[in-house]
Amino acid sequence: MKEIEGKEMFAFSEVLEKVDLSESALRKYVSLIDKQSPDGKYFYRNKKNHRLYSLTDITLLQQLVALKSTDITLDNAINQALFSIGYSSVTVEDTEEAVSDVTLLSVISVVYKQVEIMEKQTNNIERLETLVEKLLTAEEEKNKQLDIPADNETKIKFVDPSEPVMKKGIFSRLFNKKE
Repeated sequence: MKEIEGKEMFAFSEVLEKVDLSESALRKYVSLIDKQSPDGKYFYRNKKNHRLYSLTDITLLQQLVALKSTDITLDNAINQALFSIGYSSVTVEDTEEAVSDVTLLSVISVVYKQVEIMEKQTNNIERLETLVEKLLTAEEEKNKQLDIPADNETKIKFVDPSEPVMKKGIFSRLFNKKE
């Protein structure tokens, strides 16, 4: 960071750390901003012709990244970002067009996403309703089976603890013979 004319100025590498862009993307954005300025040089340059960036420039680049993520063209995003910081070469019409494109596209994309989500939810609801119906029918069948004893079921005998228990041999247990 250097101080020039009372402003804090940052080198390219410092800006790269503050802005969420790759090095090549940042260079591209910076050159496009320079091209859209009337004199072709928006950013301050030192004696070696290296660009130096102020805090306003960093804010501009951060806004540009945010605008670009809303599916608008890079030119419109640059125009809107430049207008937002009060850069005079950008016209109000350019910004209104960029804002209307952003608003319309973002609303349309949100609506389409919501429709997709609603379709998925409707399919899930239908699938869950059929599963619930199957579970209810299976539960009713199980309840009927529990209420009506089958012919092959053995009846449960309650043993009185006071009566002596007779031990059965292995053959009587196997062949149900009484001792």
